[in-house]
Amino acid sequence: MAEFARIVRVDLSGSRIAIALLSLSLTSACYSIAPPIRMAHQGAPGRLGQGTYDIASAVTSVSGGETLGYGITEAIGVEGGIESNFTDSAIGFAGVRYTPLRAGRRKIAFVLDLEGGLGAGVGGTKCDAERLCSGPAQDIRRAAGGGYVGLGLGAKIHFFSPYLRIRQQLSAAEGVPLTSYTSALIGAQFALFESVHLWAGTGVLYLVTSEGNDNVESGFFGGWLTYDVGVSIAFGGWRQREALEQQSQRRARRGR
Repeated sequence: MAEFARIVRVDLSGSRIAIALLSLSLTSACYSIAPPIRMAHQGAPGRLGQGTYDIASAVTSVSGGETLGYGITEAIGVEGGIESNFTDSAIGFAGVRYTPLRAGRRKIAFVLDLEGGLGAGVGGTKCDAERLCSGPAQDIRRAAGGGYVGLGLGAKIHFFSPYLRIRQQLSAAEGVPLTSYTSALIGAQFALFESVHLWAGTGVLYLVTSEGNDNVESGFFGGWLTYDVGVSIAFGGWRQREALEQQSQRRARRGR
């Protein structure tokens, strides 16, 4: 159990992922890890409506990136984007977001969404038998990939939306064992002119990985505070309004 008691701290400079993710307080040793698939949590749930596009840019404690989302229906949307730690990892991802509990036109409402997706790219850190990283350029040459699932729960109160998000990720990189990332954040989102949304959240990120090296501990577990700040711009809302009007007309015809 001794190896599980080590403390992980984050280098907020956003440099190499090996340093930013796993800088140990008690030793300068390296740990083999695969890069995360998607760190930005995209603020409060419920922004995607039918026919609505959502372009978002976010920065987290370990990465940053852009996302494009599109609402196929009121409940189902698709997303795609790319995240990088700015120097030596880049992961492209695509996923689906399902929102069974939506606000619609209500000014006060609870919102719930579920997400899932896959990603692939380059990155990851591999350590040698002496627990040292093999070189400053080795991360970007490693093929990497994995998937994620998550959920978001929020409350829409006019232009203000507090939220809670939880996400589980599994990723692997060339020559690096499977790595698990679990994150839980609370935050707040503000809507400007109904089309621009600003959010900020903070929470805990936990990592579990196996070294696969007889000269190193077989497992590692750490947790630390993380943050997620971003902005999104929505457009195509006229399609959503048309869809809602068509739904209202259909209900009115059925009621005759």
